[in-house]
Amino acid sequence: MNKLLTVDELALILRKAAASIRSDAHRNPSSLPPICSLPKTKRLLWRESDVEKWLSEHVRETTVNQNMKMERYTRH
Repeated sequence: MNKLLTVDELALILRKAAASIRSDAHRNPSSLPPICSLPKTKRLLWRESDVEKWLSEHVRETTVNQNMKMERYTRH
């Protein structure tokens, strides 16, 4: 059986605030993995396999040039 993730668990995976996840679920659901809707509940849940698939489709590979640009902004 597929594990169901809560808002807090998804927030950790996506490195976003839980409040942002809740807001996006209502205002911009296409910015999140597909929500698993259970009958007679308003609870926000995501299937772990859906999240993994969504991430693999949406994560961009960074190039060496992008990494070098990021290093300029993160050096202290």
